[in-house]
Amino acid sequence: SISRGSSSSKSKNVLDEIIEERRNPKESKEVSAANSKLSTSVSTFKNALGTLQSENTYKDTENGLDARSKVENALKSYVSAYNDAFTTAKKSTNMNMTSNVAGAMGATKESVEALGELGITMNHDGTLAFDEKKFKTIELSMVKDAFDGNAALSYGSKIASRLNRIADS
Repeated sequence: SISRGSSSSKSKNVLDEIIEERRNPKESKEVSAANSKLSTSVSTFKNALGTLQSENTYKDTENGLDARSKVENALKSYVSAYNDAFTTAKKSTNMNMTSNVAGAMGATKESVEALGELGITMNHDGTLAFDEKKFKTIELSMVKDAFDGNAALSYGSKIASRLNRIADS
């Protein structure tokens, strides 16, 4: 009967450890770093999208930046932020962030033709590339319409709805 008690006590300790691990999961340093980096990546991604949804991005400014340069820089930042979030999400265990980043990636894949008209293409690995030559041939209104945050079905609105579901960390 003593051995049963100690065996029961051992299993209780194991169960307590499992319950504790579920409540307070221990992360490896790599996973913790990936989760932290994803938080930063998502924030940068939101900011890049916000710039493309801002009216001011599509206007010339007094300090010499013309609208085309501003939109081109904003698209480059967006592509870079998208790629960073995409690659970082693969290493993260934060389900809220990774599932919503995955949703943004799905919306991007659905819009790949329309984005191609703007000079944004999808690589075989799912990352984006920016074609400056193609961009120089288009009207800026095409970019503004694609990223319009007020048009429910625009690419920008679909991405924003996914990114806005992610709680700010």
